[in-house]
Amino acid sequence: MSTSMRQPFCEALATTALGAAQNSPAASKIGPKGFSLEDGENQLLQTFLSDEHGRLASQHVTIQRSLSRGLWLSHEKVVEVTTQKGVCWATHGYMSNGKLFLTPEEAVFLMESGTLEVFSAGLPMSIHQAYHTLVKPHNLQLYQVYAFLKRAGYIVHKKTYSDVSILEAWRCRKFPFRKSHLGAPDYRLLIASISDPFPTNTGLHQWAGLTPPAPLWCAVVDGSNVAFYTLQCTEMVTI
Repeated sequence: MSTSMRQPFCEALATTALGAAQNSPAASKIGPKGFSLEDGENQLLQTFLSDEHGRLASQHVTIQRSLSRGLWLSHEKVVEVTTQKGVCWATHGYMSNGKLFLTPEEAVFLMESGTLEVFSAGLPMSIHQAYHTLVKPHNLQLYQVYAFLKRAGYIVHKKTYSDVSILEAWRCRKFPFRKSHLGAPDYRLLIASISDPFPTNTGLHQWAGLTPPAPLWCAVVDGSNVAFYTLQCTEMVTI
C-alpha cells in the first residue's frame, strides 16, 4: 500500500481493495463486532470501553505468595520489579543498572494474567487503577495491540525510534528465548488509530530500513477491533 497524501487510515482503507491481511501476525479483529468503517469512532470507543469495563469488573483470584511485585515509577513511566517469581521473566522486562523494569504495557498485562502486583505510594494497585494510570494516559492503542499479540502467543517488545513507539513480535519457538540475543523479529508493527494520518513514504522508508530487517506491518485500531495490514514503500517517478 502506498500513498502520496497523508489521508486518514479510514479514507485510505476505504478507497483501496485492501482487506485484513491473510497472513497477518494474528487474526484481524477482537471482540464480537467485525471491522467496519461505517460505525462512528465514538460509538466504537464506547463499545470498547464497555467491554473493557465488564472484563475489569470480573473477579480475579490470585495467590499472594506466588505473585511477583513491582513499584510504579510515575516520572519514568516504568515499573521496577522488586520481587521476581515464576518463569515469565525470560521474555518480559529489560535490565538497566542491574535492575529489572517493565513497560506499562507489560506491567498491566502481567497484572491481568495474575502474575504481578504493582504498588504505588505504598499501596497495591487494582487492575482497574493500573489500567487507567499506566496505559490510558500514554497509548491505549499500543496496549490493545500488545495484549492482542500476547494472547495470540507471541513474544512482544516495545521499541522507540525517533519518538515513535512500535512493537516487535516473535513467534514462540521450542528453543529458549533470550532477551540479550533477540535476533530479527518475525514482525515489526506500527500502531495507528483508524483516524490517524497515513504514514508518508519517508516514514515508511525509515521504518523499513531498521535493522535487523523484518516484515513491516501496521496494526490499525478501530474501537475494539484490530486489523493488520502490510506496508510497502514506493518511489515516485520523475518526468
